Amino acid sequence: MWRLVVVDDDFHILQGFKKAIPWENFGVEWVGEAENGLDGYELIAREKPDIVLTDIYMPQLNGLEMIEKLRADGIEAKYIVLSGYSDFEYARKALRLNVFDYLSKPITMVDLKQVLGKALDELNEEVENRQEIASLSNKISMYEPFVQKQWLSALISGSTDPVIYMQLPAAFAEWDQQRHFVMAVELLRTPRIRNASLQDWHLFRFAVGNIINELLVQHWSNSQFIEIQSSHIMIVFHGWQEAPEPPWAEQVAALGNEMVRCMNTYLNLQVRIGVGSSRLSWKEIAESAEEAFQVLATEQSLSANVLFYSHIKTMQLEGNIKLEQLEIGPVKFFRILADSLRYMQMDQARQTARDFFIQFENRSVDYLYVRNLGMQLWAVLGYALNDLDNSIQDMYAMIDIQKDMDNIYRGDQLESWLLDRLDQLYGNRIMNENPRHKEAVEFMIQYIHEHYAEDITLETLSNKIFISRNYLNKIFKKATGETFMNYLIRVRMEKAELLLLQGKWMIYEVAEQVGYSIPSYFSTVFKKYTGKNPSDLMKDRDTPSDDVCDF
Repeated sequence: MWRLVVVDDDFHILQGFKKAIPWENFGVEWVGEAENGLDGYELIAREKPDIVLTDIYMPQLNGLEMIEKLRADGIEAKYIVLSGYSDFEYARKALRLNVFDYLSKPITMVDLKQVLGKALDELNEEVENRQEIASLSNKISMYEPFVQKQWLSALISGSTDPVIYMQLPAAFAEWDQQRHFVMAVELLRTPRIRNASLQDWHLFRFAVGNIINELLVQHWSNSQFIEIQSSHIMIVFHGWQEAPEPPWAEQVAALGNEMVRCMNTYLNLQVRIGVGSSRLSWKEIAESAEEAFQVLATEQSLSANVLFYSHIKTMQLEGNIKLEQLEIGPVKFFRILADSLRYMQMDQARQTARDFFIQFENRSVDYLYVRNLGMQLWAVLGYALNDLDNSIQDMYAMIDIQKDMDNIYRGDQLESWLLDRLDQLYGNRIMNENPRHKEAVEFMIQYIHEHYAEDITLETLSNKIFISRNYLNKIFKKATGETFMNYLIRVRMEKAELLLLQGKWMIYEVAEQVGYSIPSYFSTVFKKYTGKNPSDLMKDRDTPSDDVCDF
């Protein structure tokens, strides 16, 4: 309820106001009255009411002086002045003090109720505005990590937008005193990936990111990772400028090898890793990223889990390898190409390819580099298809990429091949997917993976992204092939299975960690999903592990 104080030196007026008006019907609580300006000031300063009715001429302190003193102390309210005086100076001072209204006595109940109604309407509107601002602030806070990711993605990709380099986001303020280098992690398109369903593909991406995040938290917390496109993850490492570089290399190599091992052991996925050289300025992070990609484009990266640009550079100086220096590097090219394909912007995809390959004109490029670049491009195409749907996966699978690459020796040949394949795979396809729907589904998937242990409902997500519950379920099923609830259960059961296999928790503890408060119900769902009881799975598992891959 709104709070009211009345200040008037006429006792009868005070009592009349108090008894004649049904304040509760207005949603107003009478919290006190005073018969002079000084007592009124102390009462208002103590109670901080929302509305103040005050006379002007009173002993010790008049009404306008009282308001002026309260305003000086920062005490705001809807001040309504009641006066039996028609002196213009009083009215002018009241206007200067920005009082809500100025009424001349005698006052009718109709006039008073009308002014109170206006004051209450304004108070309610102010509350709504504050709530709207708070809601907007919460949304901005919620989306801040997404904004940071967009900024980091643009920085790594070597964006030409000068705004990117104007100022560091507050979360990255320490970067000015640190060195930086980039690790590129490429997810190889093995048969396990090629044959995965759309639902499995989302789980793969989540699990890969989860493993990387867990390892970074344990071994190099001063880092960020971001998916540049579905096939590549870039990790930016930071360290103090005075730290020597050799120990970094040993630590990063160990971390990279552990990533490779964990991906293979727990997900049966294969990755290869390239590491760029360190940079003193955060504005040069894109250069380290391009170096990391150059490593992945070399033949040597196929025979080593983790390979450093410094090693490749040494081989170049010894004449054993040739590195290509390109104005538009593969990182930026792959990102723009993947985004173009994901949203079916074919004209932009073709123009991006032309802008990239024009760099190969009038220069001798090692054919092995061209072929490795072609293999990476093929992976980008395949992952872009995964992000849409699998309606043209069969056509993609029928193309023998190795045979194609055997006939390519120059950049212009690779460009022609790419443009032909784009026409073949995408040319006659009409994209009817609403970008807002895609963003909504991606938000839902991320939210599920981050909050699966909580009580998530479709209603919860509907309220967050302002799409009706039924329609949201419809577009989610269209994009993923599963209903929201089935997808949530699937994620929970996948996580539960991993936790049970680690052997560190009791069944009821695992149930709680994946959002089930009743262990028996969890066991029922788990058996329906996996075909075995949690207790049976625990009996079959290997000895409990303290492995670093606790994802």
